[in-house]
Amino acid sequence: MKMGFKIVNPGALKEIERKKAEVAAAENDTDTLKALATSYGAAIVLKGDSRASGPQKSNTPAGTLNMWESDVTIQGFWTETGDAIFSNAVTAIRGGSRVAGPAGATQTLNKTGERLADQSIYDLLEAWTRGTMGGVGDIIVEVRNITNIKQAIMIKKALAEVKGVEEVNKEGAKGTVKFTVVTAMSAEEFVEHVVEMKFDDFEWDVEDQKMKTIICVVK
Repeated sequence: MKMGFKIVNPGALKEIERKKAEVAAAENDTDTLKALATSYGAAIVLKGDSRASGPQKSNTPAGTLNMWESDVTIQGFWTETGDAIFSNAVTAIRGGSRVAGPAGATQTLNKTGERLADQSIYDLLEAWTRGTMGGVGDIIVEVRNITNIKQAIMIKKALAEVKGVEEVNKEGAKGTVKFTVVTAMSAEEFVEHVVEMKFDDFEWDVEDQKMKTIICVVK
């Protein structure tokens, strides 16, 4: 938040959505998390776990110290592509607190979490500034309403013929088909070529262009 990112707090989710998010995070269900994040306009999803066990009492000259062992994991991925930005974890970190009970455990987790959060923010900003959302050079062209595999193959060939494209991979045969285009171009540059593409048997419209995704619809 200090760096200008807007945060969608899980507390703002409706009750049923919050429960879906909790289950999805626990089961590593990226697709459900992506769908929820997209509905709230979030570009990045953060999820994690934290645990403190103990305390083990330790007598010191200054008094009794509660020693806790903490484990914290923080993961981040791009909503648009589902690709991971970072996955950072620390385990079996011992920390002391003069406060007993849940409050003491929380203090210890906060200290451990701050260390991990600093590393995660560094990883996030590095990926952001390098423009590696969804992988270097990978653009997803999502085409909807494809009626048969012939159309899908024609689209794949047309995308592959664009100068600067190294490879095109197709996922699906009809309905909604995703084409992963390996190129050094940005989606903003590549969409100019997509708009100009013509096909003998069908037409399509370019509906949207995001950071790494171009959405088209066959008419």
